[in-house]
Amino acid sequence: MTEFELTGLEGDNLLAVLAALGTLAALEEAWPDAPPRLSWTAEPPHRAVLTVPADLGRDALLDRLHERLAAQAPAFAFGGRERADIPSAEFAALLTEAAAGPDPLPDPLPNPLPGRLLAALGCEAADGEEPIGHSPLVTMPSAASQQFFLKVMATLAADMAADTGREPLERALFHPWDYADDGRNRTLRWDPADDRAHALRWREPTNDPIRSMAGANRLASTGFAWFPAARSGGRVRIPGHARQEGADTLSWPLWHAPAGPAAVRALLCLPELTQERPRPDRLRPRGVVQVMRARRHQGRQVSFSVAEPLW
Repeated sequence: MTEFELTGLEGDNLLAVLAALGTLAALEEAWPDAPPRLSWTAEPPHRAVLTVPADLGRDALLDRLHERLAAQAPAFAFGGRERADIPSAEFAALLTEAAAGPDPLPDPLPNPLPGRLLAALGCEAADGEEPIGHSPLVTMPSAASQQFFLKVMATLAADMAADTGREPLERALFHPWDYADDGRNRTLRWDPADDRAHALRWREPTNDPIRSMAGANRLASTGFAWFPAARSGGRVRIPGHARQEGADTLSWPLWHAPAGPAAVRALLCLPELTQERPRPDRLRPRGVVQVMRARRHQGRQVSFSVAEPLW
């Protein structure tokens, strides 16, 4: 068993949190009988800690992670669709196809990732011609954003599958983020640094180069699948999503004891996370050391703030 502190992934950044979840999910496929575990350092800055059920070094871990991410690429094809505003009837057909799988079913069973990605994308409307209602994590819901959410995901997956190097993953996981990657059509806007609001800039950002962390965005694409969407009270919601003080917010726990994939999914769905002030006495017995909350900003594109601790 080996423990890795992922010094690039800090718990106040939504992109980093999704990347940590994506790392756990990808490596779960590598060790299905004894899945790896994820935790966070107890003191700020809370950094992700990955525990794997094998004795291996950093290079071997990155090789295995890169291999699993490359194998996932077909799940991000979305039948060639580039935009997230899929008609509801078409979306329902995609879900049915993903759930059915091939006939007869192979051994081992097909990868559930395509269906989980669709379930995280949104929910159908009653009228089959209407576009789906989107998850709060969909940051480019329509063509008005000038970028296509599904296309960005597919591009990130294809880049990782074609690239034989581990360098983008190593920079995302084990180093302070340097934003050395070209972010054009390769950022999902979950990083607070992606907010290029004109009013907050010294000069107009339109012609500034867009820089990103490609490895973190690719890992976060897989982590996105851990937030299934459902309709509630007339809105599409995901675990940790709520309306607080007139703003959409997303809250997530940070826990110190290493937890496997099933336990992590349960922690993300704790109902206490969406309370205005989550109670430490209710969450600390479950291993939670902090709850983080980011605000979701809605404009032509969606962006997220740096998360704040609630205790």
